[in-house]
Amino acid sequence: MHPDFGGSGGFAYLINFYLAKNLGKVTDIQEYFQSLRGLDDFDAEDGRAMGEALCIKAGESKVARVGKFFRRYKGLREMGEKHVWFECMITRVVENKLRNGGDVRTKLDCLSKREGAMIGAGLAVTLAINLTAEAAVDEWISR
Repeated sequence: MHPDFGGSGGFAYLINFYLAKNLGKVTDIQEYFQSLRGLDDFDAEDGRAMGEALCIKAGESKVARVGKFFRRYKGLREMGEKHVWFECMITRVVENKLRNGGDVRTKLDCLSKREGAMIGAGLAVTLAINLTAEAAVDEWISR
């Protein structure tokens, strides 16, 4: 986003400066309230927004970023408590290292962290080779 009030001189500079500064706060406010929502309150759009935020934040390692998200977002903490493998899976997806995920035959309720990482690696590969995220997830589920 590049806001520009227009004009020239000191007044236009101040308006442009504060406009840009305050627009950044909107994202911070959205993330704050999103972090308070529980797992039952999430929908597909929330998942998309968090996925984008996980992939575009800069300045820290991808593994640290996933850990920070799981500590900050109530819904993700709940999911991590319910399924111990989920954070490992998301970490592998965010790492985006294209490697074979391997086959996992364990039922979802019984997955280990290692198996979660394996299916996350498989998801990362399918996301890379499909044109849309929806097609990738469909392929990944069928696999």
